[in-house]
Amino acid sequence: PVFVDVEIGTYNTTADRVARAIGPRTRAIIIAHALGNPFEVTEIAQLASDHDLFLIEDNCDAVGSLYDGQLTGTFGDLSTVSFYPAHHLTMGEGGCVLTANLALARIVESLRDWGRDCWCEPGE
Repeated sequence: PVFVDVEIGTYNTTADRVARAIGPRTRAIIIAHALGNPFEVTEIAQLASDHDLFLIEDNCDAVGSLYDGQLTGTFGDLSTVSFYPAHHLTMGEGGCVLTANLALARIVESLRDWGRDCWCEPGE
């Protein structure tokens, strides 16, 4: 992983900092909306698209937040929500992964129950 610093005040990073951190081995951008403050979603989603990277939004602190009229957690390829007691939606433990991509949904679903039903696309 490559860590990127945040801005004091929003506790989010910037698209410029993320862009400088992208290298030849980068496969995804995993970024959190901190304390209900959405990060620069449009700009970072464009970076991910330009570099053919997955965008994974950690949305546990921003469920219900909007960015330009769109709910956070709906911009990326995947979105995660933790249900740990310290977060906004608490259920003791656990979490969820959200996606609109059926192929990614199948892979994610195959990993539940400790990966007993693991499924991946055949490849070279």
